[in-house]
Amino acid sequence: MNFFLQGRKYSPQDLISEASSGHLPQFLGPVIRFLEFWFSDKPHFEASTSGSTSAPKSVLISRKKIQASAAMTLAFLKADPSTDGFILCLPADKAGGFMVLARALQGNLDVLLLEPTLSPFGLFPLFADKRQWLVSLVPPQLDSVLDSDQFISASRNWKGILLGGAAIPRKTIYRVRSLNCPVYHTFGMTETVSHFAVRKIWDPSDVSFQPEAPYVLLPGLDMQISENQTLLVRGEVTEMEWMDTGDVAERAVGRTDAFYFLGRRDEVINSGGLKIHPDAVRKSWEQAFPRWQANPVFMGLEDEKWGWKLVMVLANSEIQGFPPEAFMADWAKSEDPKKLPKSVYCIPEISRTSTMKTNIQALRTLLTGMNPVWEKK
Repeated sequence: MNFFLQGRKYSPQDLISEASSGHLPQFLGPVIRFLEFWFSDKPHFEASTSGSTSAPKSVLISRKKIQASAAMTLAFLKADPSTDGFILCLPADKAGGFMVLARALQGNLDVLLLEPTLSPFGLFPLFADKRQWLVSLVPPQLDSVLDSDQFISASRNWKGILLGGAAIPRKTIYRVRSLNCPVYHTFGMTETVSHFAVRKIWDPSDVSFQPEAPYVLLPGLDMQISENQTLLVRGEVTEMEWMDTGDVAERAVGRTDAFYFLGRRDEVINSGGLKIHPDAVRKSWEQAFPRWQANPVFMGLEDEKWGWKLVMVLANSEIQGFPPEAFMADWAKSEDPKKLPKSVYCIPEISRTSTMKTNIQALRTLLTGMNPVWEKK
């Protein structure tokens, strides 16, 4: 296998050697650290969680679990080293990024290295060869480039897109229909070494495309739903022990290997005794206003009266054309008003983590003491 960086080709060992000279871009630091681990005899790799809902924490992940996860995804994608390659444009210090490297190293596939920015696809000539690329993205990255004709054209050379790390807005799910390759929404966590389930949200060769398809387990995994409605998974990536993911889910009808995600257990908002799932609120909002081109954040904020209250957060660029009072009145016609946001906030920009997830902790700090643009009376 080889790495491609800024038009040059490197073997893994050449890349490690070049790093010692200090001539490589700074963003490759985590890539080099993972390569050094891979070619060592260390049994564990130290990774960091995303930090989207709580402070990031370090976790030790065994080599066996990394290899098992890589094998599952390679089998699912039917990756062929003679024709396929991976594109890495995610931070390699998080599971979503370093597992791209693990899959490539284990499957002997080439890797194209791009800087992990919101818009990483600046050098489109690099996509000109006949390799079928497999690219891992987070939704904000995909959103940032879907208006680019070059990006759409480049997708003809892609075997598929693995989209993970966050929920996908409904408008994005329908916009991906312009792409010329399959798109998979992945589901997982650092503790399960990246994703363990996928659902296809687009396939240009499949006219029966269903955007609301359930997540399907990767080969070699089992699932259960606990008494608390949380998803339990078991396989080599959990060392054959049942792991509670903390995700509230329901089994797809007639399936033992598929489920629907309802929300994170630790994100449930207890507002005056009423339990509210932000993900369910998002789905309700998308159904009520399918044509409104915005991507609000729904989250909990501490409140003296309710204990916690559901709030809606918009970026300044999204507030235009949104009269909150009128929108909330319309929304209440199709949804239980008790489950709707009690306040709407508008801020310059939505805070994101290094993996481009919404940074809920930072938003809570920012909103403390801030006056909303609308509040339920």
